[in-house]
Amino acid sequence: MKDYYRILGVLDDAEDIIIKAAYRALAQRYHPDKWSGDQVEATKRMAEINEAYSVLSEPPKRKEYDNEFFKFKSRNEDTDEPSENFDEEELDEIDEAWILASEFYSSIKVDFEELRKINSVLANTFKMGLVESKKFDQSLAIKKKYEQEYLKKYYGENEYVRSFAKFLLTNNQKKAAVRVNTIVRLMGGSATYTQIFDKILIEFPILNDVCKEQFIIPSSERTWDALIKRHKENQSSDEDIAYFLVKKYKCKVEFYSEFKMPTFILTKGRISISKSDAKAMMKKQLEA
Repeated sequence: MKDYYRILGVLDDAEDIIIKAAYRALAQRYHPDKWSGDQVEATKRMAEINEAYSVLSEPPKRKEYDNEFFKFKSRNEDTDEPSENFDEEELDEIDEAWILASEFYSSIKVDFEELRKINSVLANTFKMGLVESKKFDQSLAIKKKYEQEYLKKYYGENEYVRSFAKFLLTNNQKKAAVRVNTIVRLMGGSATYTQIFDKILIEFPILNDVCKEQFIIPSSERTWDALIKRHKENQSSDEDIAYFLVKKYKCKVEFYSEFKMPTFILTKGRISISKSDAKAMMKKQLEA
């Protein structure tokens, strides 16, 4: 069964206005008078685009299609497959509006690129939505809304899992992110952030160094007793130090091992603490 959403290059929960905008842009792009490539290919693509739009533009037909299409495919199943009709080029119809808007609000290009690191279809959906709504001055808020909804849909309710998935996606680790999506879909909330994090590092050992550059430790998934035990056994890890800081300062903690002096950064106030200072601080408190 054809994936009409992928053909139009939109998310499967895209609003009608987005589907209409995608269709207009693609129809203009593959129009015989404008398409400079193979006319046979353009005719084939246009037939698929028309077919997809004829179904997705009609609520009853779209509902019937969704019921059938998602019978064997989960709505929250992420893949690393690209969209068929969206590539690195801009869509002709939205070019003028986008370029003009970016002259007034250069930040919209930054917002678009950040979303494209997560998913190209997500970025294009954001772009078309912004052009259609003309709310360019609200780009950041709209970008955050699209991003949050996407991550929650594919990576669940746990904010730490979503942060980890975003880290993987924005660091070009799509296969690992897809694996996180699979775990979340099949395990639900029974798989904790720490379990997911550890399993991904086992399955993708190349990520060990990458993920050590930045991670967030949830205070709910490590215990103080375990921390004391590992300290007494002289087996404290960077994660343990981060957990200590989370408990002490009651905020999220990021770790940057790539700095000349490995550093922990508290998200509350963006306070930085060197690894050596944090370790000494933990030792002093645990041995007091």
